[in-house]
Amino acid sequence: MSSTLENNVAKAEKYLERFRSGGVLNFIDGAPRAAQSGRTFETRSPIDGTLLASVAAGDSADIAAAADAAQRAFPAWRDLPGGERQKMLHGIADMIEARA
Repeated sequence: MSSTLENNVAKAEKYLERFRSGGVLNFIDGAPRAAQSGRTFETRSPIDGTLLASVAAGDSADIAAAADAAQRAFPAWRDLPGGERQKMLHGIADMIEARA
C-alpha cells in the first residue's frame, strides 16, 4: 500500500471508530441529537458489508426541530455585516478543503 493510502486509511479509521461507538446523530440547534423517535438505521460498507455506523433516522419531528432552530438563528446571521458572513463562509470552505 502506498504511504498516502495508508495515511488516508488511518485517518478514516479514526472517524469510523467514533461513528461506530457513538453513531451518527442529527445536528440540530448546535448540538448532536438522536432522532426524537429513537429510531436508527445501519449504514454498511459497500466493499464488504461490515457495519460502519448506526444513524439517527430523522423524521418530520426532527425536520421541524431543525427548521425552528434555523428560524431562531436567522436574525443573528441576517444582522451580521456581509463581510463578516463572507469571512465565516470562506473559513468553513478552507477547513473543508484542508480535510479533503
